[in-house]
Order: sequence, then C-alpha cells, then structure tokens
Amino acid sequence: MLGGSRSFKAVTNPRTGKARTSKAGKSLRSFKLVAVNGKAAGNCKALASNPKSAASKCFSQWCRINKLQGKCAANVTVVETTRGGHGKTYSYNATRRTHETEVKRKGGKSLTFKYVNKLYTTKNVKNLSSPRK
Repeated sequence: MLGGSRSFKAVTNPRTGKARTSKAGKSLRSFKLVAVNGKAAGNCKALASNPKSAASKCFSQWCRINKLQGKCAANVTVVETTRGGHGKTYSYNATRRTHETEVKRKGGKSLTFKYVNKLYTTKNVKNLSSPRK
C-alpha cells in the first residue's frame, strides 16, 4: 500500500445499497462505546469517518449524561460495528474543557460551542476482546 491509503467498509443503505457519506464526501463507519474508565458504558452508537471522531461524540454524550460540566476526563474505548468491518477496538484518553466560541453560519444563524474535546490514543487495548466474536 503506497501512500498509506486504507480501504474500509462504509455504512450502506439497505434499500439502495449506496454508501453513506459525510458532507465532505468521506464514507461513514459505525462505532459503539464499549467502556469508559475500564467500566462497561451505556448505549452510545456513533457514525463517523474515523474512530477518533466517534470516540469524541460518545465522550461528549457520556459527560452530558453524567452531568459533568466544565472539565471532564476519561479513558474511552470504542469498537467498530460496521457491517463487513474489522471489529477493531480503539482506545483514547479524552479530556474536555470549556471554550466558548460563536460561529456564524450561512443564513445569519450562529452556533455557540461550549466545550472542546482533546483525544489522545492509548495503545493498551490488546487485552480487550471484540464483542463481535
């Protein structure tokens, strides 16, 4: 594989058979939250183009459910659940901090972002088994 290109299965629509894509045109994959801080986590399923984005979405949801406002930190583990995917497990050290920013959108609407997530990969997920086996 020259150039480091990887091929991944994409989430497909069962009726049309076409792959779902993001607004940027990247194919979407599905992920499920397995554990937070080594303990089994709740129900979080995310569609994202890469596992880091899915872990960030699930981490935000976990902080919101546990009513952790302001700073929040945890070790987040997600597994790929895309049909035909590898079922690989990914683990990240995640932190969240407050960061008020306002972004103007087309049409005059504005969005306010309250938090910023930072995720760093951890390589200690070899002992976790995939739930697909």
